[in-house]
Amino acid sequence: MTGRSVAEGYRGMWSRYKRSLALLAASVLVILCLYGAHDDPAIESVVDQTAAQTLHGSSSVLHDPGGSRKNGKLSWELLHMGRSDKAIDALPHSGRNRNILSLQNNNSSIDTLALTSPPVSSVGTVSHERLSAVGNRSLAIHKPGRIIDLPPSWYYAALTTTTPAFTKSWEEPVNCSLIYREDPWEIKHALKRRAKVRRENTDIKVLSDLADSCDAFIKTRAYVTEPVAQEEAEFPLAFAIRMHYKPLQAERLLRAIYRPQNFYCIYIDKKAGSATHEFMAKIAGCFPNVFLASHTNDYIYASFSPVEADMQCMQDLLHRSDSWKYFLNMAGTEFPIKNNLEIVRVLKVLNGTNDVEQYPFPDFYERRIKYKYKAVGKSWVATGREKEPFTQGNITLYKGCSYNSLSRKFVEWILSDDLAQKFIYWSRDLHSPDEVVWGSLNALPQAPGGYPDFVAQTAKTFLSRDVIWYSGVAYCHGHRMIRGICILSLEDLHWLSNSWSFFANKFDTSYDPIVLDCLEESLQNRMRHPEKSDAAIKWDSVKRTPHVKRALHWGAR
Repeated sequence: MTGRSVAEGYRGMWSRYKRSLALLAASVLVILCLYGAHDDPAIESVVDQTAAQTLHGSSSVLHDPGGSRKNGKLSWELLHMGRSDKAIDALPHSGRNRNILSLQNNNSSIDTLALTSPPVSSVGTVSHERLSAVGNRSLAIHKPGRIIDLPPSWYYAALTTTTPAFTKSWEEPVNCSLIYREDPWEIKHALKRRAKVRRENTDIKVLSDLADSCDAFIKTRAYVTEPVAQEEAEFPLAFAIRMHYKPLQAERLLRAIYRPQNFYCIYIDKKAGSATHEFMAKIAGCFPNVFLASHTNDYIYASFSPVEADMQCMQDLLHRSDSWKYFLNMAGTEFPIKNNLEIVRVLKVLNGTNDVEQYPFPDFYERRIKYKYKAVGKSWVATGREKEPFTQGNITLYKGCSYNSLSRKFVEWILSDDLAQKFIYWSRDLHSPDEVVWGSLNALPQAPGGYPDFVAQTAKTFLSRDVIWYSGVAYCHGHRMIRGICILSLEDLHWLSNSWSFFANKFDTSYDPIVLDCLEESLQNRMRHPEKSDAAIKWDSVKRTPHVKRALHWGAR
């Protein structure tokens, strides 16, 4: 190879190297302009005239008056038809590809223009009902000496109304609809407010004294005293509430599910404090269809106590009324995510079929059915002695949930059938027999409303209950667990809004009262507007569950 060819080769390599460097520098420059621009007070963001007219009726330009910062935030003005008649705070969104410009007018309402690069599905804001979405508009980001023009397909703009958290005092109420939509500023405000107003135990005496006058209590606490719809009135339900503490939260649950045509049995742990017993008895005395269980025992976690409590309420409810259609049991720390009308509509589709969680017993739970357990003080402990198998009736043991929705015929069968009673008695020294009994009996071919299908909360085929488990897929924003179950928080509202279950477990108002405030608001809004219920039920998902499919095609057995 000649010296000339070697030199030409080096020059070619150097030329390619320079081009690569130039391309790299240009790429870095574009990235810096796109992402670094958000924090630069000298940026001018220009929305094209068509988009501006959609927003304000004429051309609008955002600029920085002197590049000043107030309280560490960028301070901007919006020039509108030649006048500075609106003020704007521009802050970068926490999202990597989004910048939010918040326009505040004279009456303090906020319009938020969210500009985001694709994918559009990642946009958290939605179009406000009064304003049309702005899409396919060109956007230019101006910096001194250079302009970057972005093609219209790169950006999607949506309009909504909000009040960013940085403008709100913690004393201002939260906007639940924005929290449901995961608005970052409203969530920030709600978390700040939650830290100030955690309130579980407003003195129980306040409500107890109010209940001295039942009329005042019912009116002040806004109990629903008439059926919302005729189909509710014609389809009464029976509820059993198991509780041992947090009486104010249990009363809040009762208020959320109360309807005058339904019936409510409250089973209180015998060892609960006297104030809890007295308060709940006083509340029950204000309603003809609410009562305390006729007999109670000490409640021990994972023991036979839950089965005992449910069967006691079953008997009491059957004696109380012959009209109710389904029995639904729950804990005092749960809360509905569907209102009564929505639950009734789903149960009417089930048409006598139960909603019971049942799936093959996992190997890692084998110890629960292999050994006998007994009470030691307030605990349920293994004895080390093997449990004899149940050999009658060819019953297969299934794992399930303690909380289910059972048809009246199934309840009557449980309490009267010889095989069912023997099996329940055999289960009394298992670990968590309530998670074995109902699913195993429901799978029997002779069980009214039963079915052989596998139904599980983790598979999203169980309707009665939704839970975020420690080992589950969903993320627990509450960051607190009790026995592997997430304590749900206001940041879980979006997840809750996408659930098609009747109830969610578990809540703690001493930790987060706002999540229940927002759930109540949503339930009441849909109660006042029943036409919104079908969307909340999520029929497509409900009708894909195996036992609902079975009920629709063949009816209840």
